[in-house]
Amino acid sequence: MTTDLDIDAGPAAWYGHDLQNSTEWAYVLTSADIAILERELNKWPETLPFTEIPTGKIDLGPLADVLRDLGHELESGRGFFLIRGLPVEHWSEQRCAQAFWIVGCRLGRPVSQNAAGELIGHVRDTGADFAQPTVRGYATSDRLYYHTDHSDSVGLLCLKPARAGGLSTLASAVTVHNELVRRRPDLVPLLHKTYAFDYRGEQPPGTAVPYYESPVYTTHGGRLSVYISKPLIDKAQRFDGVEPLTPAAEEALELMQQIAGEVRVRLDMDFAPGDIQFLSNYSVLHSRTAFEDYPEPERRRHLLRLWLRLPDSRALPERFGLGTRNTSVGGGIFSR
Repeated sequence: MTTDLDIDAGPAAWYGHDLQNSTEWAYVLTSADIAILERELNKWPETLPFTEIPTGKIDLGPLADVLRDLGHELESGRGFFLIRGLPVEHWSEQRCAQAFWIVGCRLGRPVSQNAAGELIGHVRDTGADFAQPTVRGYATSDRLYYHTDHSDSVGLLCLKPARAGGLSTLASAVTVHNELVRRRPDLVPLLHKTYAFDYRGEQPPGTAVPYYESPVYTTHGGRLSVYISKPLIDKAQRFDGVEPLTPAAEEALELMQQIAGEVRVRLDMDFAPGDIQFLSNYSVLHSRTAFEDYPEPERRRHLLRLWLRLPDSRALPERFGLGTRNTSVGGGIFSR
């Protein structure tokens, strides 16, 4: 069993510097792959809601094998991958959502992203103020802290990039933990203790308090897992009954962010239209730089987002009083 001060040398403990110029984490769709997707999409009306596509009847041929192998990376490998080349410039937004849904359903089961039960989310700047307690970061153009979402995996499909900025950046949560063990072993136990996280007004019905509790790092089944959203920890401090953050806890949480953002640790991805990124929320931290949008509404940055429960979902019974993260469509706890 892994302990708080173990060094993990598995495949999820990567350094971005070693991968930045590599192509091993990216798969480029071939013309044959795209033809398969178009053939299957053309079986269904463009106006058909994506949730009504009978994905069990979709025949992806060799592309299904590619997606199966990529899916293994989420739990057993480095914890992320990128698919490039979906022809979003030639498809309507509805067709793009259908294709994204088909790909996602090959990897896992979509789960809701908010209290409204949204299954494909729209990531774009709405002009909202992230400083407000109930505003989620994806609805702003702000830089985001390194964080995880409340699902086994999160996927993003880029329809339109920003005019400037909006760089996706990933860091191995395992590497960050290893670096904390090497640099500040005195702080590591503080990241294995429980913190309060703000529900941000989306608590499940009947919940008595407006926050939930979780450790940042957890060891279970011999594997290290992470759950972090620093803004949600900070915002939960306003509630009665929440234990105040100590200076040492603040230092541990900030050092975690600092290490994740170091050039040697992080991996940057500049999304192009048609890029699809999937990552494990148990082993990979993700962030985004601030961005500047185009003035024309039709050109503004727009991503589609899926949250998935994976077939071999990790069971973390010590978290949230739940068996797994966001286990049902239309329910769960929501992060960014």
